[in-house]
Amino acid sequence: MQDCDAPTLYSFEIQPAALAAAKARLTGKKMELRQMGMSDMEGELFYTGSGETASLFTPKPGQRFSDWPKSVAAVPVTTLTSFVRKLEKERAAAIMEATGRTEADSLPKIIYAVIDTEGHEPCVLMGMGLQHKENRERFSAFQLELGGTWGATDPRHPEGSMTQSEVVSFLQGRGYETYMIGEPGLLPITATDLNNPIMQDDEDHGPFVQGNMIAIHPVHADQEVIKLVRARTLTPT
Repeated sequence: MQDCDAPTLYSFEIQPAALAAAKARLTGKKMELRQMGMSDMEGELFYTGSGETASLFTPKPGQRFSDWPKSVAAVPVTTLTSFVRKLEKERAAAIMEATGRTEADSLPKIIYAVIDTEGHEPCVLMGMGLQHKENRERFSAFQLELGGTWGATDPRHPEGSMTQSEVVSFLQGRGYETYMIGEPGLLPITATDLNNPIMQDDEDHGPFVQGNMIAIHPVHADQEVIKLVRARTLTPT
């Protein structure tokens, strides 16, 4: 980020109170904060929980977390791809109006995305449309939170969505390299690694690996980002 020319941080929050607090704390920063959620569709969704536990899911009566507070109003949701396409169109229109032409390298480029949505990560990932080359170019480096919300029977894990190991297989099949974030560095991982009981925890709702994963596309990612990843990569023993 330090090497970029005036980067802008876009952040999305589903809770009105949390959004207001963030805006008050971050006044003057080069960033945009919006009350909306990211998913695999466009429309509205309700959320359950509050504070750091808030997530775009609604548990069934008597199910785990059914006693958590519920949102009283639906939150607008979109896909990351739709959001970025809108930014690209707005920037292209502004450049065209100012100069009479559009320079491709002047369009917004996503340097790095962090996906931490308390269980909704599989839906956000599907909304990125990474099966298409143009979207692999858009989202060439991103971070994905793993954890207990990925348990197969955890209500926060969208029914029928990919498991952690399936996500790794999906990404690697489309040319991404995948790493677990840790100390002292980044550990290359495969789908088999995430199915290894030694790496897994279980909170009675299905096994999962705790932590954060980085996905980077060596063909499309910024060269400085690739250098940083290579410098932090550990050799498995």
